[in-house]
This record gives sequence, C-alpha cells and structure tokens, in this order.
Amino acid sequence: MLPKARRLSKSRDFDRVFSHGRVLDCPPIRLIWAPGNGRAAVVASRNLGSIARRNRIRRRWREGLRTLMEEIPDNLDLIVVVKREGAETRGDVLLSELRSATRKLAKCGC
Repeated sequence: MLPKARRLSKSRDFDRVFSHGRVLDCPPIRLIWAPGNGRAAVVASRNLGSIARRNRIRRRWREGLRTLMEEIPDNLDLIVVVKREGAETRGDVLLSELRSATRKLAKCGC
C-alpha cells in the first residue's frame, strides 16, 4: 500500500487531476498527471468486472506503484487508470510496464 502521505484520496484532487492533467497512454494503463504534491492513485473502471476483481487489480497496481514511487517526481500528482489489457498483468511484467510509463513521463518534460 502507498504511504498515506503519498496517496491521492480527496475527490477534489481527483477532479483537478482529471480535468487539468495531461495524459500519457501506454498499452495496459493510462497515466494522468498534474502539478501537485507527489501523490498517486490507481483507478479501475467498472467494465473490468466485479468489485472484488477491481479491488484485486488496484491492489496489484498500487503495490507496483509503491515500489517505483521514488522514480515519480515529487511535484506531480499521478493517477494510473488500468485498462482492460492491464487487468491480468502481474509481477515483473507489471513492474516493467510501470517503469516504462514513468520513463516516458520523465521524457515528456514534466
């Protein structure tokens, strides 16, 4: 789990990132980021399945995000939207996908 100080949790923060953030599409995920305090969240939509399945998907991606949190700039708030392709991604593949997405994020000049 992400440390509490690094979690994006308030709905107004989600709304701000979704409405004013920039988007980076990768095959299994979509990254949405905006200037902020270095917090992150993982979102899985209802089209991925039942609530239990979505919770499992979010837990996997949050754990991967937690291990890579030091690679995410401290001045960005980040939302990871899991797509259908990323629903079954696990382990090292998940980490490599997140790592490549964060590298692309760094190249965008944030």
